Amino acid sequence: MIKPSTARNHRLRKNLVIGTILLTLSSCLSLPDGPGDPSRHYGLLPAQSSCRTPVPQTMKLAITQVAAGLEGDRMIQLSSESGELVYLSDMRWASDTQILLEQRLAQDLETAGFTIITSHHKLASTSELNCELRALNLRGDSTNSANKETEETAVRRAEFALSCALYDPVARNNRIISASGSSTFEQLRADEIAKALSESYHQGFVDLCKGLIKLGG
Repeated sequence: MIKPSTARNHRLRKNLVIGTILLTLSSCLSLPDGPGDPSRHYGLLPAQSSCRTPVPQTMKLAITQVAAGLEGDRMIQLSSESGELVYLSDMRWASDTQILLEQRLAQDLETAGFTIITSHHKLASTSELNCELRALNLRGDSTNSANKETEETAVRRAEFALSCALYDPVARNNRIISASGSSTFEQLRADEIAKALSESYHQGFVDLCKGLIKLGG
């Protein structure tokens, strides 16, 4: 028969071993952000554009390709000199960029008067707008300041770029639309970065909207 004190000591030693193992594992893992932390997750602001289609158009929208490094929900910065890709710490999009951009574009195009279908099933009688996301990131460029005696200063830019093909099922052809925007910012503050990325998206959306109206007219 095991004495109560002996059994208690055995349990204490067992719990101590388990606790040590868990502590060791937790030091090796990078735990995900909590789901309720709004300060680390960002979305694209709606495009504040006056672009409106004069003729109703219905099309299926899909982001079919995403550039390398942009596939997930991480915000990235590119070095203009080395081309090195760096993920910004503690800053993420609210969802994967493909989903995020499809939803944002669909809402903004509907605001501009287009009827948008986001189903990925092929629709025989409907025009298809298939887009490739080429940039949604930050870039640090180097430029000479006004005083040539001073050192070069870094200029930070938020970049957005899409390449789209509008497929006409009647004419059976693709027509290309390029959309891009760039916005500068000074400080690496999270709110300023998110605002600059949204401003560059807004410029790109205006290009896309005007291109669709031109092709539809």
